Amino acid sequence: MIFQNIPIKSISQINTKFKITTNSSITELVHSVKDIGVICPPILKKEDSEFIIISGFRRIQACQSCGLESVDVRTVDDNTTDLKCAQIAITDNSYQRQLNIVELSRAFNILSSLVHDVKQISKLSLSLNLPENYNLIKKIKTVVALPLNIQSHIIDNNITLSNALELMELEGINVKLADLFANFKLSVNKQKEIITFFKEISLRENKTAIEIFNESNIQNIINDSEMDRNQKAERLRYYLKERRFPVIIKAKNDFEELIQSLKLSHNTKLIPPRDFEGKVYSLNFSFTKLKELDELKNSIEKIQSNPYIKKLI
Repeated sequence: MIFQNIPIKSISQINTKFKITTNSSITELVHSVKDIGVICPPILKKEDSEFIIISGFRRIQACQSCGLESVDVRTVDDNTTDLKCAQIAITDNSYQRQLNIVELSRAFNILSSLVHDVKQISKLSLSLNLPENYNLIKKIKTVVALPLNIQSHIIDNNITLSNALELMELEGINVKLADLFANFKLSVNKQKEIITFFKEISLRENKTAIEIFNESNIQNIINDSEMDRNQKAERLRYYLKERRFPVIIKAKNDFEELIQSLKLSHNTKLIPPRDFEGKVYSLNFSFTKLKELDELKNSIEKIQSNPYIKKLI
């Protein structure tokens, strides 16, 4: 590489084919350039009548914001291949810090556009401090095709890559749900649950996901000003579950009605089958005195004679 001082106006900031970073903030860099100057010169390549950036997009922006007319840079030979430039760009980023998932995706897509052999990409990844498992590489590559909002949520750890990819199957509401997950601060499992509910309700009722999402029942929950985000999240989950599993929810409501009507003592518990999908009910009774044991017979008779129990069993 050759060290040069070149006019900033001769540098193309439109050509971003080697750009890896997702960080667009230059505030700290501007202060650094004003106080110290450019410590690590950007890397450029001459193409036709201008220079393109291989690494150092933010540094060039910071210099421009400082009002500098020229900047010290390192330039590669004009004959340097795009693959070599890509390796330089990725290395300059990956060995300084841990790349986020979007930056990894950009790196793998750049490599894949230049190298078509699967084994070669894996081999290059190892030398560039990137994951080398090709199945993982294929999954990560899809990230750059996701909407920018969803990419941002992945970077901010509001949503996992796995859930983001599943969201893409919900055409029309993927961005809206991603924003909702971030706003409600939902856990990974609760996000997964809601995504699954929308998919299954869509199939069950032969409706699109956007039709379901726009229904008043769901919009009223999301926009209810009297509920906080936790309450909204739980209400939405319950509504979707009730809609997806109406028989199970009815059984749950019937069981709660039964428990209220039985008025069992505090040491007696009637336990339903898990998710109300089985037929085995359990009766849990605790006692410390023989008199309390005698009460068990009364509790059983009370349960047997209650008309609600016949609906359940």
